[in-house]
Amino acid sequence: EKLANTINSNYIVRSSQSVIIANNSNTITISIPDDNMFFLSANVGTTIEFYQYGSGDTKIIANDVAVTVNSSNNWANIAGQYLTATAVKVQANTWMLTGDLKV
Repeated sequence: EKLANTINSNYIVRSSQSVIIANNSNTITISIPDDNMFFLSANVGTTIEFYQYGSGDTKIIANDVAVTVNSSNNWANIAGQYLTATAVKVQANTWMLTGDLKV
């Protein structure tokens, strides 16, 4: 079961079972932390879903130098309102970000 969090300011993901709903009119950053910072273990294959509900930009980044978030063209921003992105854990502290992304 996933935990839905509606946010409107910068946020650090703490649950590996997350659906993050960004309802912001200004730019915010969502950070993915080191594996040890999750309340529930983030195993390989874990997905975190991101939804941009508000009109402000939503950027998804690594919260620690030990964490890598890879995406096509290194794009990290959800492309617009009502669009989505998903981070999939592919190995320890390494995530693949896919979806509706822009520079």
